[in-house]
Amino acid sequence: MKRFGLIAMAALALGCVAVTCACKAGLVTPPYVGYANIWSVAVCNLEEPFDGSPLKVTSVRHLTAEHVTDVSAQFIADPFMMQKGGVWYLYYEVLNGDTGEGDIGLSTSSDGVNWKYDSIVLDEDFHLSYPQVLEHNGEVYMIPESSAAGDVRLYRATNFPTEWSVDRILVDKPLVDATLHHHDGRWWMFATPRDSWGDLHLYSTDDLTSGDWAEHPQSPIVTGSARFARPGGRIVKRGDRLFRLAQDHKLRYGHQLWALEITKLTTDEYAESRAGTSPILTADGDGWNGIGMHHLDLHQTSGGKPFACIDGLQKVLCLGPITLGD
Repeated sequence: MKRFGLIAMAALALGCVAVTCACKAGLVTPPYVGYANIWSVAVCNLEEPFDGSPLKVTSVRHLTAEHVTDVSAQFIADPFMMQKGGVWYLYYEVLNGDTGEGDIGLSTSSDGVNWKYDSIVLDEDFHLSYPQVLEHNGEVYMIPESSAAGDVRLYRATNFPTEWSVDRILVDKPLVDATLHHHDGRWWMFATPRDSWGDLHLYSTDDLTSGDWAEHPQSPIVTGSARFARPGGRIVKRGDRLFRLAQDHKLRYGHQLWALEITKLTTDEYAESRAGTSPILTADGDGWNGIGMHHLDLHQTSGGKPFACIDGLQKVLCLGPITLGD
């Protein structure tokens, strides 16, 4: 009986894989039994100050698609936070199972531990993700990934934190995961072309809301690299040091995250070097981040301790109709 049970389990596993592959190939139609790659988000403390070395994290709260209550969420990913008026605001991509597109969801917390879901705050007729949020001149802005619309859009909060409208088009090109940072009186944008994830382009302007974005003379600053090109979160500033985060999809999409230290950033020159010999976040082999991690947004608590939101990818056995992750 034991031997029969093992054989049956093996047959089920092989069947799940076969059906999943067949679904991806368009040979069968859900509902079905199979595995899906599912993203989720964790808010965590860091044990040591950030210096580009591998991070040791202590999870404070783990949020999954079940946290979302107003749409049929398949997964959540790409978290960005900001603190305002003593409240933490957490924005992230919600893959809407009804539309198959990404929307932007919001959760809030007064202590960074207990999170309350608010709502979908941005829903367009194209895919959205990677909602970097920032404050500038008393206004709050969001730069979600909107390459499906063919451009990079700056949204302004018309009624923070839930109502947003397009303020302007920053770059009229389909760029992925545009990441903004203010340095030496200029705004800098790191972004990857939608059709070329191995290249990283750099733009800058003297005014976020009205200036023209000029491409850097050395751009693309990274070429042909599946490991070090595509942005993986907000630029990290520690003292006089700047670190760029890059998501590594050389082995598979969303596998791990690297830090690169920016050593020169001017309108004429750019230089960076790998901050260490190991990724700062990588697949854990088990659990919520068992097969991938590809995003970090780093902040500090009121006490000055490192505090961050990250995401993780795991393989889940699913029964019934699902939307497969990347």
